[in-house]
Amino acid sequence: MHITDTLETAAHFGLEVERRLPDGSVQRADPEFDPYNIADFQPILDNWLPLTFAINCLDQSMGQQDLYPFVLPQPAIEKMAYVHGVIRETAGS
Repeated sequence: MHITDTLETAAHFGLEVERRLPDGSVQRADPEFDPYNIADFQPILDNWLPLTFAINCLDQSMGQQDLYPFVLPQPAIEKMAYVHGVIRETAGS
C-alpha cells in the first residue's frame, strides 16, 4: 500500500522522472493515473521503480541511506500484483 500512496503523492505534486539506462533506453515515471483505481499492476511497477531510484539517488546525495533499499524479485512482484487485484475486487463489491 505504501507504493500506491507514494505514487498518488508523486502525481499530486506533478513529479516526473526520466532516467537514461546504459543501453540507451529511457525509463520514466510519470504517475498520471490513480493507482487505487487502475486494474493492471504493471503501470504501478513501471512508475515505482524509476521513482524510487531517483529518490534513493537524492538521499545518497544528501549523505542519507536509501529510502527504499529493497530489490523486488519476481515472486514478490507477482504477490503484490495479486494483492492489488484482491483489494480492487474487494473494494468493488
